[in-house]
Amino acid sequence: KRKAGGGVRFASTVPQPLLGVEPEKLVTQILREYRITSADILAREEITVDQLVDVIQGNREYKPCLYLYNKIDTVTVEEVDQLARMPY
Repeated sequence: KRKAGGGVRFASTVPQPLLGVEPEKLVTQILREYRITSADILAREEITVDQLVDVIQGNREYKPCLYLYNKIDTVTVEEVDQLARMPY
């Protein structure tokens, strides 16, 4: 969340091993590259640098799973229905 002033504040509810030893410094550096000098960052799951950048840019949305089926026309309607009902 951007804010008017006060600098960058980073908090996480889980450990961030993918952001290195000092994730606060890394997040601050990445935000400065995008000219964001004041923000509150809260990570509720383990994130990567790429995910952080995508959220900052606002052009990506992460989904838990995506299934792609090749040659679906060779499968019966019953099998397609069964595939559609499978949990991810």
